Amino acid sequence: MAARIGVTVAALLLAAIAFLGGAPTPAGLLNPFGILFLFLAVLIWFAWDKIVGGYASGRPAGEGAELPLMARFGPVFIKGIMSLRHTNLRSSPTSPSVGPSGPAA
Repeated sequence: MAARIGVTVAALLLAAIAFLGGAPTPAGLLNPFGILFLFLAVLIWFAWDKIVGGYASGRPAGEGAELPLMARFGPVFIKGIMSLRHTNLRSSPTSPSVGPSGPAA
């Protein structure tokens, strides 16, 4: 409960700072950053169980329990980023005649 309150208060503080002019837009009640952080605070408060559930597995902790969702997704995400990086390196045009020391003879 303390984490829920703390994260909600942090989002409310960011909304207040944005409404008072701490955002890249002028101060006012229609500040888009203030509205965004206020919506985020409401979302955090009412959907806290779903947010926490997204990081937890369905089984109780112990031997043989599944890893949390984010721990299972991390390696797949990194593998996908690395494969994108490798395809970009392969498809980038490079000139074989010009090296670090100048043109080849």
